[in-house]
Amino acid sequence: MHQPGFQKLFQLTLSMPALAGAAQSSYLDRILRIEERAASSADEGPRRRRRVPQTDGGLQERLRQFEEGRAQSAVAALSVAAAERRRTEHTLRKFAPVLGDNPRAVKKFLNTYSVLRSIRFLEDVHVDPDALALWSLITVRWPNIAHHLAACPEAVAGIRDPLWCPDHFPEPLRSAATSADLRAVVTSPDGGPLTSDLIRQCCGASAAPC
Repeated sequence: MHQPGFQKLFQLTLSMPALAGAAQSSYLDRILRIEERAASSADEGPRRRRRVPQTDGGLQERLRQFEEGRAQSAVAALSVAAAERRRTEHTLRKFAPVLGDNPRAVKKFLNTYSVLRSIRFLEDVHVDPDALALWSLITVRWPNIAHHLAACPEAVAGIRDPLWCPDHFPEPLRSAATSADLRAVVTSPDGGPLTSDLIRQCCGASAAPC
């Protein structure tokens, strides 16, 4: 039987501690599990080769070659995946100083970057990883600004130069569009400065000239 009010019993509002400096970097590393993965790779060692049943020499040799081929393919795939993971970790760690001090925002940034990167890959759209990280930051920290830029990428000029802001943003968005933190992200030397073309690449086929 449904009890009115019970569904609200455990909905609590809790304040999260702010992150800054070393604590922020440590939190980001923990999410990426850099140290854990490195230790796991070091301890894994050589994989045990599967025992081949004792049969006639020709069949045994063919089975051995088959097993070795599978092992080499697996090692090659793992090497590619490890290299790609290291590139991703390096890309994301660079942006720790501009992630803000909200732990949820840090986690959301990582998830947003991963999702957007996968979608752009499926769309066969090449996007600079650093530029995509900047766009992910804007999407997480300034979602209304990101929505406006996705519909009108040229509006980024109003962020780079606040004098042009009234020409590119409606009045409710101008305060956020002229914030120093947002301008620092848009003009970052890592992946930026973001241009209308880069924003279109980050948005895939959804962005168009306004």
